[in-house]
Amino acid sequence: MVKCTAVFRAYGAEFSPGEIERSTGVRFSKKNERGEIGISGRFSGAPVPYGSGDLKVEVDLSDPDMVAFGRMEALVSACSTGGATDILLHIDVAFVDQCNLEMSASFMRAAARLNIPLTITCFEQSEGAEPGHRKEQE
Repeated sequence: MVKCTAVFRAYGAEFSPGEIERSTGVRFSKKNERGEIGISGRFSGAPVPYGSGDLKVEVDLSDPDMVAFGRMEALVSACSTGGATDILLHIDVAFVDQCNLEMSASFMRAAARLNIPLTITCFEQSEGAEPGHRKEQE
């Protein structure tokens, strides 16, 4: 079994995810505005020096959700002109036993139209665990 989750991520020192949400109507799954107090990571308890927005979607590498890719295409343009200095698409691949990735031509075309970096992380998931939870180290 293989489960894929994609995260469209944009960030930058002058980037405001709230402004992008207002101008595009697309709602980020997770966001922070520049200057907000961080709740985890290296900026925990301190003002975050950049704005960031994540849009999380389930993906099927053999049959891409063209509506989701359409939203991401609109976001690339809006985020680029809205102060984002880094924009990427990250895919987490959770697998049990073996990980074989096959991306359809339609998925590759949709991803290529975004014209942004694509990163992929694969990790083994315990059988019966909630999707996206990594296997415990033995």
